[in-house]
Amino acid sequence: MKRFDCPGCGKSLRFRLLPRMPGGHGGELKFSCIHCRSVLAYDKGPLDALLWGTRLRSLATLLATWALLSAVAMGVGIRATLGLIAVLAVALIALHGFSARPAYKLVGPANPPG
Repeated sequence: MKRFDCPGCGKSLRFRLLPRMPGGHGGELKFSCIHCRSVLAYDKGPLDALLWGTRLRSLATLLATWALLSAVAMGVGIRATLGLIAVLAVALIALHGFSARPAYKLVGPANPPG
């Protein structure tokens, strides 16, 4: 099974706009597979849970990152800071894009049609 395949039916969900499902605890988004109508959610890894687990934690992470980048900008200059941000963005996108972990997980059975 590939990263962007549905864990229920195995069909590709890449480049598809999945319909949102109501509910979800803790602000977790839920989707419906367009092929088998299984209820899916993002398959978050341990780093996602550590950094963005709750709203308060995501706010704390945002503020800490902002403070760190401000300190770097004052120390080495804006060009070096923008270069650091670019390197971090490329690294995070590459980690997300080349990860072998499935992008979605099953959180509920298939919905009946209609």
